[in-house]
Amino acid sequence: MIVNQDLELLQAVIKSDRNLVLQLLQQGINPNIRDETETTALTYASQKGNIEIVNLLIDNGAEINYQNKPHRITPLMVAAANNHLGVVQALINAGAEVNLANDDGSPALAIAVYRGFSEIVKVLLAANADASICDRDGDTPLKLAIKNNHLDIAKQLIDSGAILNPQEPVSETPLTLATDLGNLAVVKMLVEAGADVNLATTEGETVIAIAAANGYRDLVDYLLEVGADIDVADSSGDTPLHLATVENYQEIAKALLEKGAKVERKNELGDTPLMVAALHDYTAIAMRLIYHGANPNAENEKETPLKLAISHDNFQMVRLLLSVGVDPDTRLDKGKTILMQACDRGNIPLMQVILKAGADVNLQDDADATALMWASHRGYTDAVKILLETKKVNPNLRNHQGYTALMLAEYNQYPEVVQLLQNVSL
Repeated sequence: MIVNQDLELLQAVIKSDRNLVLQLLQQGINPNIRDETETTALTYASQKGNIEIVNLLIDNGAEINYQNKPHRITPLMVAAANNHLGVVQALINAGAEVNLANDDGSPALAIAVYRGFSEIVKVLLAANADASICDRDGDTPLKLAIKNNHLDIAKQLIDSGAILNPQEPVSETPLTLATDLGNLAVVKMLVEAGADVNLATTEGETVIAIAAANGYRDLVDYLLEVGADIDVADSSGDTPLHLATVENYQEIAKALLEKGAKVERKNELGDTPLMVAALHDYTAIAMRLIYHGANPNAENEKETPLKLAISHDNFQMVRLLLSVGVDPDTRLDKGKTILMQACDRGNIPLMQVILKAGADVNLQDDADATALMWASHRGYTDAVKILLETKKVNPNLRNHQGYTALMLAEYNQYPEVVQLLQNVSL
């Protein structure tokens, strides 16, 4: 039970009334009395930064390492959080445990690092504070310093033995964190201190992959200079070149290719970087990949760059691939040619570029349908006109049901298409 005189001690501390604190202690008031928040007089004195009162309380038996509830905060943590250097030193001299952690798993060092209080950090490290202890979120003091761009503190922690290269895989190392933030200065500092540029996270990510995926050209260049593995793959099989390609980072792709990145590496889906570029219609990167030797006919279990481009109506990519010699009669599922696909969708620009590349207009799919039948079945008048204008199309071919293109147009009641086909059949 807290009596008025006990509360008077806490109030005197909060008001920094040294004489009243001394008087109450001499009267035998318990220095470890706590208020309804479980906070002691020493914690309040440490928060206020009143070193005289702190020393009075310590000399009269105040519990130095008391942790309140529910947050488990100590006087040392409070002093560190408020940048009270003298109080921090006094508490340490009196036997404060520097590595006690609060309910977030943060010791006094982590708190001081987060706040950017370099002198407090220096004192705590000198008192053997653990520079590599992790909080509940997995953050070490070094990672906190990096996140908050406290370079001087990061240097202190490194010099005090902070772990740079964890023995067991972790989701984030100091180096991967600095890279993800795009902080070249910190990356250089960590590498020069011995951080392994090829150490992977639990997801298989390395710093070169992170830099490539984020478009950090300066970091990519630096990491390649210091020995980063240019072709290392993550847990999805993606290399830095895959990652740069999927984000359309042309300068990153250029840098990787000029340093010899392998263009034919496949990820877990079986996709090469060129296939990724084809899927997203990133023509500029695709051109660069092909220039550096990428196979435009590369295959996974069922796709090629051209098939991916056609499936997404990526006109520029289709034109590029056909211009470098990819077969214009490439077949998709069920024997359907890319020309048939374009006709089925009524995509005139695609039709024109495929025809210009020399596609055979009379090929038939597994159901014996031709490109003309696909266009006629859909009622695409312009598509039918273009096919007829080639002077090569045979309008009399029949599908497996015995229908010609004209019959399909008649059945589906497309009079304009019917008229065109009747004219050519005369």
